[in-house]
Amino acid sequence: FPSHDTRMVLGNILKGALENMHFSGKDIGNELSKNAFKVYLERLDWGKQFLLASDVKELEKYRESFDEMMISGDLSILDVSSELMNKRIGQIEKYIDVLLSKPLDYNKKDFLETDPKKRHFLKTEKELYAHWEKILKFEILNRIVDKKEEQNGLVTDDKGQKKKPIS
Repeated sequence: FPSHDTRMVLGNILKGALENMHFSGKDIGNELSKNAFKVYLERLDWGKQFLLASDVKELEKYRESFDEMMISGDLSILDVSSELMNKRIGQIEKYIDVLLSKPLDYNKKDFLETDPKKRHFLKTEKELYAHWEKILKFEILNRIVDKKEEQNGLVTDDKGQKKKPIS
């Protein structure tokens, strides 16, 4: 993403986080900043699939100054967030290329937590790589199941009506 577009998106996330806290009637201060930071982080990496725990720790230095940053116009957290996300997305793109360059092993038992609220930020790049391998397997298997259901006439449309099988 171009840095201007990324900065705009991240700025909107930050603005939304603060507005969310402001309209809830909370006083401006450290508590508001902490809550706004939590919302910002959730919106930045909702599924906890990109950032590592160390990245979050780097961002946490802004946790208590969120309100002050908005008032002063110092949005340096956006630059740091953008840099971290671009770094991790680049790494993940490379992981995916490596993973898809050879057959995936569907014989080993894997567990993928699909509820973002139950996930935690991973500690190492090795864990991130393993997580994305599970995500790829999950997505591929889901697509296979969807196609099978479609072929067997088990797929329904938005209105709950059965779709016609593919001929």
